[in-house]
Amino acid sequence: MAFDFIEGFDYYPTAVNARGVGLESTWIRADEGGGGISAMANGRFMPGKSMHLQVAPFQAWWTRVVPPSLKKVVGMALRIETLGAMANGVGSRVFGLLSQFDEDLLWIRVNNVGELRLQAKGAVDMPLPPRPILSNTWHYIELEFDMAANGRVKLYIDGEEQYEFLGNTQLNAAARVARLRYYLAGRTSSYYVDDIYCLSDVDKALGEVRIQLLEATGDFSIAFAPTPNRANYLNISEANADEDASYNASNVVGATDLFSMNQITTVPDTIHALSIVYAARKEDSGTRTVKATVQLDGQVVDGANRNLTTDYIWIRDILETGPGGTPWTKARINAAKIGYSLVL
Repeated sequence: MAFDFIEGFDYYPTAVNARGVGLESTWIRADEGGGGISAMANGRFMPGKSMHLQVAPFQAWWTRVVPPSLKKVVGMALRIETLGAMANGVGSRVFGLLSQFDEDLLWIRVNNVGELRLQAKGAVDMPLPPRPILSNTWHYIELEFDMAANGRVKLYIDGEEQYEFLGNTQLNAAARVARLRYYLAGRTSSYYVDDIYCLSDVDKALGEVRIQLLEATGDFSIAFAPTPNRANYLNISEANADEDASYNASNVVGATDLFSMNQITTVPDTIHALSIVYAARKEDSGTRTVKATVQLDGQVVDGANRNLTTDYIWIRDILETGPGGTPWTKARINAAKIGYSLVL
């Protein structure tokens, strides 16, 4: 597979950006007249978080830039607070796929009785699927989109296929799917989003996905110096990223911290990937580079080398297989030691 990103929202302390650790460090917010303020809220599964798009007098939207491709598969958990506040008929726009030129390609509308409508620039409007969603209830929505003259769109709700369109879904020859966007139309219901995944150049949705947050619970192998002086894992596993209030630091190339993690509590049929997320910054004027590191059964697999700035940045690596290329299982993830290394 080719994951563009995996997003569970659990590690953002706030929606607004704060030295690189807020939601706005990853998602781009735009609005008309100062509306559309979002917040972090209770997630689909506690104690996780979700992105809450709150009611505002003006239209607003949150955008995630992804690698451009003709094929995308997107899954998301969606909970609309009050369906009766949505527009009737074709409904209010909630989610869309856009080109690298910010052109609308495909979007989902939800009306006041919970019916979903797909619309695409390259195709006629698609009829309402037969199954409505419920007010104030989490549903898992998935889209398969192949943008071509002989393209395809397929919609799933809670793992069940609802609708398929075969035909022209192409806006123009240059367009590629390069942005995901959540809309909040003025004076409609607020809604919540959680457990998002996005894939490029694949045909099939994964089925209903749950993203579980695992945090460090103990030191395994430590080389960084902690501030304050305590176990290193305590400085990275706080409920909200607290910037310089607690951190681990090193200027020794090759220094590595590895941690034991809390155990997976769900029993998934398939584990598609392990996403490692951490915040880091540098203090000096030189180049500093770090990487994520996973150790299991005497083998190591690393994430990409990442250059740091003087502000914190969220660093994300998606590992679809473990050390040695072996598929992930619940037992293998529970046994893995996960951390980071200073490369330069």
